[in-house]
Amino acid sequence: MPATRTKAKKEKDETTVPSTSKVVAFVYGSRKIALPRPPTYEDAVALAQKHCIPEPVPDFCVVIKARIPSSPELGLLELNSDVWPIISHEIKEFEIGYHEFVDNGPVERVS
Repeated sequence: MPATRTKAKKEKDETTVPSTSKVVAFVYGSRKIALPRPPTYEDAVALAQKHCIPEPVPDFCVVIKARIPSSPELGLLELNSDVWPIISHEIKEFEIGYHEFVDNGPVERVS
């Protein structure tokens, strides 16, 4: 008789196995857009600029956040080019926003 996997075991496996999907979701406000998985952080910023952010902003103002499946206790984290090659393959959904500068300093915008 084949062994059965428990739900807890299955959930653990899903959070630790790298995603093989070539498509990810970029979430901007209430929009959820299917896009090709960007190989680099710079490519992710370019996709965010093209498909999500309604007005031109400098690349350094783009904010990409995600929940890391292998570390859900950390919650939603801002990503950068240093961590992209290490963890981006684990992530299926990215939250997109941008920093807008006003008199008092930067303000983060999601939509």
